[in-house]
Amino acid sequence: MLTIKWNCTSRADNEDVDKCDDQLYISAITESVAVDVSEIKNALETDPELLFVKDALLTSGWADDAVRSGAKKYIPFQNDLTLLEGYVVRGCRIVIPQDLRGRMLQLAHEGHPGETLMISRLRDRVWWPGMDEDARKTVKSCEGCRLVSRPSAPEPMRRRLMPKEPWVDVAMDFLGPLPSHEYLLVIVDYYSRYKEVCIMKKITSEETIKKIEPIFVRLGYPRTITLDNGRQFIDTEF
Repeated sequence: MLTIKWNCTSRADNEDVDKCDDQLYISAITESVAVDVSEIKNALETDPELLFVKDALLTSGWADDAVRSGAKKYIPFQNDLTLLEGYVVRGCRIVIPQDLRGRMLQLAHEGHPGETLMISRLRDRVWWPGMDEDARKTVKSCEGCRLVSRPSAPEPMRRRLMPKEPWVDVAMDFLGPLPSHEYLLVIVDYYSRYKEVCIMKKITSEETIKKIEPIFVRLGYPRTITLDNGRQFIDTEF
């Protein structure tokens, strides 16, 4: 149930409510990080870059000092960063100090999920400058990831059984168009490798039938014809 309070509380009361909301927000963010909240805060207090970022957020002092402190990489994100309960937050993700980033990478890397899923896991919970690239380096240096991502061996080639006599099993296909804008209709006998070749200007079903009928009358009708899914070959007339 949503309770709406009108302007009947003091300024001090409102500040207490805001502080409580901030604590709940931080708790919600850090709950799924799998690192103790106090551990993040302690690591933050010894991280010179994040200490500068905290001071810059308090004073809006993003200046040349950022370059000297090594925090230059945070400047492009300054409008996205917030200071809540002593933590640096970007949106709904907590900024991880340098000392804990290795552990965050290990947690996101559990099970060798691959580059895309590992980055997605990190982005759901935490952030730091260059995080995606750190994840890629972790995957590339992991032998387990290389084994998991190695493509499966291709299916072994199956040799077609040799027909027992000529002109029983044949294959048929078109070659072209040639520079003359013509096509070659090629029929190959699987047994003898004998070929019949017809030059065609049109490769419709009707024209194809006209070309192959005299061949079949002369050499006999084969038992099977291997074709691709060309329109001429799947047409009802053919």
